[in-house]
Amino acid sequence: MSSTLPGWCFDNNYSHAENGRIWIVWDPAVSVIIFSKSSQLILCSVQISDSSPSFAVAFVYAHNTEIQRRTLWTEINRLSSTSPLSLTPWIISDALAVFDPSGDSYHTPCLIDLDSSMPSSKKAFKYFTFLTSHPNYLAKFQEAWNDPDLWKVLIIFIKKAKDSLAKLESIQEALLRNPMQSLCIEESEARKVWNFFADAQESFFRQKSRLRWLKDGDANTTFFHKVVVANQARNAIRILWDSQGTTIDDISQIKEMIIAYYTFLLDS
Repeated sequence: MSSTLPGWCFDNNYSHAENGRIWIVWDPAVSVIIFSKSSQLILCSVQISDSSPSFAVAFVYAHNTEIQRRTLWTEINRLSSTSPLSLTPWIISDALAVFDPSGDSYHTPCLIDLDSSMPSSKKAFKYFTFLTSHPNYLAKFQEAWNDPDLWKVLIIFIKKAKDSLAKLESIQEALLRNPMQSLCIEESEARKVWNFFADAQESFFRQKSRLRWLKDGDANTTFFHKVVVANQARNAIRILWDSQGTTIDDISQIKEMIIAYYTFLLDS
């Protein structure tokens, strides 16, 4: 490592995992303090400069099986409440990983961009069939038809879905502490409301995932959601390389490159 990146600092978790699953390498100009290591995680504090605030970063290389990963979530939960970094900001972000072409080795450099968000743009209108499951669908549809803020209906629906689940969980916790007939009735009514939203969410993400071969009613909401995220990642162009091999990640420059390419292609 010293010959590859002379003067740089590095650390790993060889003491907790065979073959050292995680390596961290940083420029000495950046202050990095390691607070915790395990076979799946290295937690550290990072400060870019003396004038900038420090923040916590958890580098994770999780195990393959669900049972092994449970210890990781337990560890993260413990560290977030008991470690010296519990009072500092933690970075939780969608990251973009760009792998450069490999050289003589089968390893390849990887650059991670924590700001991988795409600018919002106008989307084509799409009708979601889960809306028809509501008993007041027709009446609400007629009422909202002339409303210029019709798009807000979906936002309100998502909020109500989260609120209904939170209410159900709150009642269930109270029921466990103090079993009462009145709480049982409340729990039953809250469950009916949540079941409606849960079924609607499954239908919504099923339609967005464009999958048709899974059986209805199997509660595959999480799976459908992951497929939707994967579809969005495949449909987004986040980085291009120009003719000189320079990496272009600016959205406006990417648009210009695409326009220039197809202009040349169609004019030739």
